[in-house]
Amino acid sequence: MTDNLHVIPYAYLVPLPMESFSRSIRLDPGVITIGRSRSNTLYLSHGAVSRNHAKISLIDGQYVLSDIKSRNGTYVNKKRIKNISLKHNDQIVFGDRSFIFTLKDPEQDDTESIYTFNEDTVCFQEDDIQLSDMVARKAEVAAQTFLDPNKDKKEISAEKAVEAHSRLLLLYQLSDNLRYAKNADEVLSMGTDLIFGALPSAERGVVMLRSSSKDPLEARIVKYCHKRPEGDVIPVSQTVINKVIKDKLAVVSKDALDDSRFEMADSIRVHNLNSIICVPLISGDRVIGVLHLDTSQVLDSFTQNDLEFTAAVANEMSIAIDNSRLQREAVQNERMAAIGLTITNIAHNIKNMLTINKGVEELMNMRMQGIADEKLQKSWLLVRKCLEQINNLSANMLNFTRVHPVKLDLIDINSTLLSYRDFFQENITSKGNKLVLDFDSNLTKWVMDESGLKRALLNLVVNASDAVQEKDNGTITISTSVDAQNHLNIGVSDNGCGIESDRINNVFQLFFTTKGTKGTGLGLPMVQRFVERLGGTITVESKVDEGSSFNLNIPWIEEN
Repeated sequence: MTDNLHVIPYAYLVPLPMESFSRSIRLDPGVITIGRSRSNTLYLSHGAVSRNHAKISLIDGQYVLSDIKSRNGTYVNKKRIKNISLKHNDQIVFGDRSFIFTLKDPEQDDTESIYTFNEDTVCFQEDDIQLSDMVARKAEVAAQTFLDPNKDKKEISAEKAVEAHSRLLLLYQLSDNLRYAKNADEVLSMGTDLIFGALPSAERGVVMLRSSSKDPLEARIVKYCHKRPEGDVIPVSQTVINKVIKDKLAVVSKDALDDSRFEMADSIRVHNLNSIICVPLISGDRVIGVLHLDTSQVLDSFTQNDLEFTAAVANEMSIAIDNSRLQREAVQNERMAAIGLTITNIAHNIKNMLTINKGVEELMNMRMQGIADEKLQKSWLLVRKCLEQINNLSANMLNFTRVHPVKLDLIDINSTLLSYRDFFQENITSKGNKLVLDFDSNLTKWVMDESGLKRALLNLVVNASDAVQEKDNGTITISTSVDAQNHLNIGVSDNGCGIESDRINNVFQLFFTTKGTKGTGLGLPMVQRFVERLGGTITVESKVDEGSSFNLNIPWIEEN
């Protein structure tokens, strides 16, 4: 009897990010154990992974993932799990090691999309295009051989020679003009305009960028040779994009509609596209974006020379974006150095004057005790508050310029924050507000600079306290959690006045403040510097009259 027999599916774990070129791991039938101990089937050497972290079992034809009481947990699609049946394309995280679970052999089928974004003008389409069916070249080589006379032994026609000369002049002009571009969008816009001018058959184009290898692509420039048809969406092949990014390839397809190899590629067949060009934007050894062109011109489809020219333009754009970033960083570093020197000199002078004023203030306090004039007492109280604000400002200025050494220790984050509770509450509850602690009970010890953490949280809590001072039910919440990337998240949120949308992007700029004369504009830059020295990031979300939420995202740091 064969009716009860069924084929056991092979499954694979694909390490992320895929740019690392790590080979996929086949999960053979049986129990696969995962952990830091070498006795495991899958050995992951990292401190964030427990010795015996998890296991994958094949049960009734289903692969079941089980966490074995690991310290930092096992996550599937960003949710912590104990037991779960895995599905094709699930993302799994053990400690800080990420994998894609797939039922397809990645060595044979490399078309899974790991770069997704939503955009009204651009959409990814699933298809079965094989890049080997297209003309593909390494992007770096394609850009360098744009005018190589030895690449084609055939005698070049006069028309082609004129075209090549014209395109070379365009590249020189672009290189010169890009020096004056103010930002990445301006660079991309200039490059795209030039491509459309040089490739008359190009009908639609999109340039996508991403901040890091883990971030999604974002459409930054969308261009049509004519007016965009209402509701038109540019289809982009997942297969092509993934391979272009992973292998840093420049690709072109010719007459795709009439090619039987593309019959299953809906993104080409349905939208009636004859030819596409797709090239990466490369910064150093990292792909920062993709340029995608398409045309339906049957008699004037893209050529390999068009591909090489487009790759050369993409190379110029990448260089310009890199140069712009380096210039901004250089200017910012010079500005910060000058500001630091100025702040230090001013703060020391203020501090010296305050030292003298301190004696005078104490003497005035003694004299005022014997004076019953209420108006004079109020005026003197106001003067004392102003002197206190000046003293706090000078202290903050000196604190900002002083580089505090990072002292890393393995500490219990929740217990540490609990020990600060009374300290924070004294400042909060004295104004009639409430402090709420929302801690992840599963959070274990973390490598942290404890004194720096205390200074950072104090700044955030004081800001939150100021934000809710006009509220009758002001609430400040401090929270902790660990995300799927095994990053520690510490949040400070409030239900206060909030920050205007046109000002929220400036809150980490030096001397920018939303508090008027009550703020110094130093607190949040100090918090940002602390987090970045730990390799982390700080983000903020805010709505006017609803409140603000600041989140510190800090990766696991290996102890020395």
